[in-house]
Amino acid sequence: ASRLAEVVVVDNASVDDSMEQASAVASDPRIKLVPLKTNLGFAGGNNRAAKALTDTKSHVLLLNPDPEIHDSTLSRLLDALEDSDVGIVGARLQNPDGSPQASVRKFPTVLNFLFLFLKLHRFFPSTSSWNGYMMTGFDYQKQQRVDQVMGAAFLVRREVWDTLSALDDTFFVWFEEVDFCKRALKAGWTTMYTPHATVTHYGGVSFNQLVGLQRTRPWIKSSLHYIRKHLPTAWPLFFILTPIALGLALPAAWFHRIDRARNATRL
Repeated sequence: ASRLAEVVVVDNASVDDSMEQASAVASDPRIKLVPLKTNLGFAGGNNRAAKALTDTKSHVLLLNPDPEIHDSTLSRLLDALEDSDVGIVGARLQNPDGSPQASVRKFPTVLNFLFLFLKLHRFFPSTSSWNGYMMTGFDYQKQQRVDQVMGAAFLVRREVWDTLSALDDTFFVWFEEVDFCKRALKAGWTTMYTPHATVTHYGGVSFNQLVGLQRTRPWIKSSLHYIRKHLPTAWPLFFILTPIALGLALPAAWFHRIDRARNATRL
């Protein structure tokens, strides 16, 4: 805790009493509350939080609304930045029961996006290309360099944050941290996963409220933006496939409802 400079809590235009609850417990002078009138999404909200930091030299730790930070987590995340080429560090995410939560993936390829758009991973989950993307068999007990880490607990070296000009807030939700890791790699920085910093992640508490088209529309928008930036020659194909992906969202809503029920049970 002694290495914590300040905390900025952004309220992304919530419609409940979240801000009142936060205000009631935010007695530490290092905590700043920033209410927004418009929901800017994960990228926009975190960018606004970073702008509110008064210390312009400290590293930036991005957190989802649903993680629980454990003792020594912050110090161990910072320790993983010791190697001069490491620009981003992801913590070991665990479920509330202590079991590990998958949080490391490869950068998505055209084939991976085909699987996602057409829901093929639901029917062919054991293909080598899909398992490669999902990093099946990844050793979550070993600290190592990776392509990308989940943005639930996402530490960024300040130099990298400033050089890349923050997150791309065109991504309202999904793929913003993938894009950031990709841009960091192109700029000569690596991403590190560390099992020594632990975060309990209640996963999807906010977005599991959305099902079907409510969930698919922003996902497709972010996917198309990522493809246009990093896989540009494939963008026309996925633009054409968008109506099909939207149509497949209706039966896929059944899987989303199951995930939402599981999260409700964990909470």
